[in-house]
Amino acid sequence: MSDFNLAIDVLLSHEGGLSNNPKDPGGLTNFGITLPFLRELDPKATPDDLRKLTRIGAEVVYQKLLWNKWDLDMINDQSIATKLLDSCVWQGWPWAFKTAQSCCCRGGHPVTTDGVLGPKTRWAINACRPSVFLADFCEAQLDLIDSECGKHPALETFRPGWTLRAKWMGDYA
Repeated sequence: MSDFNLAIDVLLSHEGGLSNNPKDPGGLTNFGITLPFLRELDPKATPDDLRKLTRIGAEVVYQKLLWNKWDLDMINDQSIATKLLDSCVWQGWPWAFKTAQSCCCRGGHPVTTDGVLGPKTRWAINACRPSVFLADFCEAQLDLIDSECGKHPALETFRPGWTLRAKWMGDYA
């Protein structure tokens, strides 16, 4: 089983704190949390609430809305669980889980590529060799960066940081 506390440290090291970069399509974020995402937990949340969000508050949001919702603790390999949590925040959970499912299929453990992390997908992820799964997942993230920067040249400013983040493989680096 994977540990949320280990995963959140990696995620927050990638996300940092308060940001409102006009080139960032995410707009105002704090610890990677956008106002619409915060409103999934607190429908009355305001931009000021987002600005005042603490690290502990961010941890609560991520644990409730992603880690617990998708039973990421049921992923056996900590590095994979961490990569999935990070990708849910960075690319969105449908992309993260479709990509994970594609990695499982290429790794010889076919599952439906529907973007939902259910028991069959968790089983397939756990059946994969972690180093192979992570290398494949990282490659998909790098391809996405190329695609997004190609479509939106203003995003090039983020490429160096995104590339480092995409190449993160935890224990398999």
